[in-house]
Amino acid sequence: MDRIFTAAVSVLVCIAVSNVVTGYILNSETNRIRKENPDIFNDSASGQTVNVN
Repeated sequence: MDRIFTAAVSVLVCIAVSNVVTGYILNSETNRIRKENPDIFNDSASGQTVNVN
């Protein structure tokens, strides 16, 4: 029983660590794309107008 619990905790810790690493990689990749193409993100775009009729 103790081995099953230890294995389950190990799997959960591995998943958590991989999620943190993946999130960091995706976040830095998004920031790089944001700097290269500011016009595809609304927060950096200037002069965008939307007509609501």
